Amino acid sequence: MKKWKNSALCLSIACGMLAVCLAGCKETPKPIVLPYDHGPHFGAKTEWWYFSGELQTDNGTAYGYEMTIFKVRQSGLDVFVNHLAVSDLQTKVHSFAETTVINTPKLGNKKGKADINADALSFTFDNDTGFHIEGSQGGIAIDLQLLPVLPVVLEADNGTINMPDGHISYYYSFTNLKTTGTLTLNGTTQNIISNDTTKSRSWMDHQWGLFSISADAKQAWDWFSFRFEDGSSLMAAHFREKGTNEVLNGVVSNGLLINPHWMYQRADGTVERGTDVSIDYARTWKDANADATYAMDWTVSIPSLSATISAVPAFDAQSLYNIMTPPYWEGIGTAESTIEGNKRNATAYIEMCGYDTL
Repeated sequence: MKKWKNSALCLSIACGMLAVCLAGCKETPKPIVLPYDHGPHFGAKTEWWYFSGELQTDNGTAYGYEMTIFKVRQSGLDVFVNHLAVSDLQTKVHSFAETTVINTPKLGNKKGKADINADALSFTFDNDTGFHIEGSQGGIAIDLQLLPVLPVVLEADNGTINMPDGHISYYYSFTNLKTTGTLTLNGTTQNIISNDTTKSRSWMDHQWGLFSISADAKQAWDWFSFRFEDGSSLMAAHFREKGTNEVLNGVVSNGLLINPHWMYQRADGTVERGTDVSIDYARTWKDANADATYAMDWTVSIPSLSATISAVPAFDAQSLYNIMTPPYWEGIGTAESTIEGNKRNATAYIEMCGYDTL
């Protein structure tokens, strides 16, 4: 009996030590390999493919758009949550719709296959022609061809960022995608025109990992993408503590250092990265639909780039609410800036998450 008790004690201690070890173990990042990693990662708890940008039509109208395919691992199943949204810059109306579908063999999603079929939304990728994205839900339809003008960028630390819940996120971007195709809204189809620098450009982000975006995760962030008139692009983001909105800067979570981060891709394709970014706002907007109060009219400062960017939304009411994911604000805006001593105007796309009531 004494021997059994000693064995049980040793086993208990060993299990405790293992639990402590596992809780503090860092994930070992793997290299991102494209086009293989354009496809789904079925071991990831969370994954999304995100396309956003400005669209100019041949009749002179302008729109912002977002198409996001979320893949969330739940009860051993991969569930796709589709968001499609359009901001009408003429009427100041933001339209959005959500659909969900469980991944099944009929959808044809396979590891390493560089495209995704999520039923209502889908994309394919080709090395020569880039991305072809399609979506139709809630009275909105897009059929767009996105051709990379600049090379793909691995964000932050060779393609990974540290998330507040102590997990890493793999992360890469195409910051400047020449965009053509069609947009259908309220039963009217319009043709999209483009050039390489100022008309009809898109941004593509792909992130995946063991991190969570569920309400229980309480993750909050502000993310900005700027496409400047000279063809350059900039991403800036920080994480916040949900509830207090305090920026997480130099905070350690599960052994991972959580900092703000930025990436600047010049028009010639060269890239700079850093963590010395601050994001401030001048006012707030109350979204009664989500019981959320969002920051508005932002100033993004990056000392090492001698950059100051002042951004405003095209209009305030560009939020998504009553959805499967936590509510968030995702919209188009404009910006005036000085970067590396040069004044540049930009189109902005901004995402704010975690401002809803706890």
